[in-house]
Amino acid sequence: MKQRRRGTRAAAAVVALGLAVAPVAEAVAAQCVNRPEIEARQVRLLQTELMVAALSCKHGESYEFSDHYNAFVNKFRGSLQQHAAVLKQEYRRLYGAQHESALDRFITQIANTAAERSLHQPNYCVTVRPVFEEVLTLKASDLPTYSERLAQASEASQAVCGAGKQAAQRPAG
Repeated sequence: MKQRRRGTRAAAAVVALGLAVAPVAEAVAAQCVNRPEIEARQVRLLQTELMVAALSCKHGESYEFSDHYNAFVNKFRGSLQQHAAVLKQEYRRLYGAQHESALDRFITQIANTAAERSLHQPNYCVTVRPVFEEVLTLKASDLPTYSERLAQASEASQAVCGAGKQAAQRPAG
């Protein structure tokens, strides 16, 4: 029951945070993406949100997340690297020779969106705390599913590549 309550708190926190999924939809509007690419973006969104919280929340012991973020990166290093490689491959496929600059723009955009939220959302640090608490209890294999659940709180539908060349609409949460 405690795990479920924590999950509910973290999900409510993400809804309040409005996890920066709009840039994901905009980044590949009208382009077909596959399931691993969506997963890689969702993991990157979570990583970026936690990084911004670690840099933004410096309000004493209760809301100082640098150690939490470092623990997150250390615990999920392999998964973060794997998802970063998928994201890089996606951008190479979509943008060819311009893939590095396109990926840099995407990462900068989601970081800027999260930073704006941290500056203007009342109680941002209070809101993000349950996300840190929950993510650090996960097994490495659970990170993609957790990231997806959080992203679905505010994600718009996007085209997902199906078998062959067919695309299907994937509804938000």
